[in-house]
Amino acid sequence: LEPPTVDQEIGRSGHLSISRTHDGFYLRCGSSALSLDLSRSRAVGSLDRAFWQSPLEKQREFFMLAFLMLLHRHGRYGLHANGVVKADTGCLIVGTAGQGKTTLSLGLVKAGWHYLADDALMLLRAVDEVEALALRQGFSCTPRTMAHFPELRFVAEEGLRLADGKKLVLLDSCYPG
Repeated sequence: LEPPTVDQEIGRSGHLSISRTHDGFYLRCGSSALSLDLSRSRAVGSLDRAFWQSPLEKQREFFMLAFLMLLHRHGRYGLHANGVVKADTGCLIVGTAGQGKTTLSLGLVKAGWHYLADDALMLLRAVDEVEALALRQGFSCTPRTMAHFPELRFVAEEGLRLADGKKLVLLDSCYPG
């Protein structure tokens, strides 16, 4: 993939860079890249072999970010947040990584709220409201979070281990609904 003319770098993490281009954005993850044309809702890119050897978390972040950026023009927005619901009230818990979104959400679930999502939500703009949808199942729990909720210990043993030391825990068996 021939890199497009980059207007401005707008973000960088340890493994991912995001630049603005004339048509949209350019994402790089090591030697892999995606060029996003927002007006056409199209991504073109190349992925090197090293990309497929990188942790699934990095692969997911790369593709999820591209996907969410392409959906923006269609009234859909990605949000790094947790969502819980009780009766007719929904609550989005927003914060950076490590600030306690999952711990607070689990405490609310234990107190009778229903969970919608942990860490990844999609917001859909409607005429008179905003709808929140989960982008993945389960909660990403650190050992410290699980220590506050001993009932998760048995479920966590079966959970998928994530690259950042967390475990992806499906809560239905502990907190039905």
